Amino acid sequence: MTDYPLAYGRLVAIAGALPVLAGLIALMGIISDETRHPGSSTARTAISDLGASLRRAA
Repeated sequence: MTDYPLAYGRLVAIAGALPVLAGLIALMGIISDETRHPGSSTARTAISDLGASLRRAA
């Protein structure tokens, strides 16, 4: 069995943590956008409709 250096293990841990962090940031963005636009709800519409509300207001 090949022994990997400790730095490789850290890279694997970082590579696993980055998608989780990106998912959490996206989720928080969706939640905060729903609170800023009172009439919107992802239960009734698609998530992409949240961005459409920004274009209509401008």
